[in-house]
Amino acid sequence: MTFNCENCEKSFDQRLGLEQHVISKNHGFTCEICKKVMLSSFSLTQHTEAKHKKWECKYCQKSLETRKGLKFHLNAKHFVVECRKCKKRFLDKNELKKHIKAAHTLHCSICGETLKEREQSTHMREVHFQCPCGENCDSQEELHNHLDTVHNVVKAYSKDGKVKGERKSISLEPDYS
Repeated sequence: MTFNCENCEKSFDQRLGLEQHVISKNHGFTCEICKKVMLSSFSLTQHTEAKHKKWECKYCQKSLETRKGLKFHLNAKHFVVECRKCKKRFLDKNELKKHIKAAHTLHCSICGETLKEREQSTHMREVHFQCPCGENCDSQEELHNHLDTVHNVVKAYSKDGKVKGERKSISLEPDYS
């Protein structure tokens, strides 16, 4: 492996030779902050980002040494509310409410009404699967079974295909008045 000077055509078999050359010929790349001399522009960039880059908090403009330090600072000082569903943290309750509405709100597949997750089963039972008598059912099938067995709403047929019972007069729509 050879080590080349970025400022002249010289190459060296060992890193030590390049280091001595850079220092003696002033061919290094000097850090403006700590004055450390680097062998290449790439190593100067790496050095600057690792040792001198500041991570600034966008909420209070505090400057931190590392990304990890910034993350810890944000969690400790600014993110005060947490979504119970996904554990994401927010600065305040308004941000959390916006998140919940966008990420965790459901829409009824029948009427399109906006629902909270915990309201879905109650909504279906009380709005879509409720008998006019007030009985709440868990599904359309359960509602039909209820109407048939309790109210005799569905016609019953005998084995020969003749109507055995008549349809009882009952409103199938819930009363919204």
